[in-house]
Amino acid sequence: MAAAAAALLTALAAAGCAASEGGSGDSRQAEEWAEPAWFAQQAREGEEAQAALQACMDGRGWSVPITKRGGSPTGFTDEDEAAAFMADSTTCLADLGMDLPTVGDAEAREFYGYQLDTLACLRHQGVDMPDAPSQDVYVETTVRFFAGDESADYWEPYDDLWSLAEHGEIDADAVTAAEAACPQYWIH
Repeated sequence: MAAAAAALLTALAAAGCAASEGGSGDSRQAEEWAEPAWFAQQAREGEEAQAALQACMDGRGWSVPITKRGGSPTGFTDEDEAAAFMADSTTCLADLGMDLPTVGDAEAREFYGYQLDTLACLRHQGVDMPDAPSQDVYVETTVRFFAGDESADYWEPYDDLWSLAEHGEIDADAVTAAEAACPQYWIH
């Protein structure tokens, strides 16, 4: 995480923008946006993780494509098969050290910066995104969410993007273009 934090600080300094302690990240204007270094790092790490996870699942007898988060675009019609897939995926994620981490205040503050970068990228792509919650709200709800509190309203920009698409406020091509240009921060 220290390397990721250093990359984030470097990217923020290069972009000339930093979120205030309690701000919502509105200071990151689309015209001032510059791609953070962690975007490329995440892409590399995601490809490596996906390959390792695919190999693990292949070794367990699954011949379906695997995402870096352990899911699959393959639809399962049988509930038992879906449950077996998820059990094997969870085991592979844990065996590879890719299960969800424990998240405290410091980690949540770091994640907030990444989420603001993704939000700025989506806006740079022309998507009219709602504002981020304040850092304090994000930290409080993120810590609760990762501790298992299902009532915690965990925020990430992609939830807002998909909500816009669901309500017809953005078309599928714009969503696809935004997803290709703006990585969703992968917590691993």
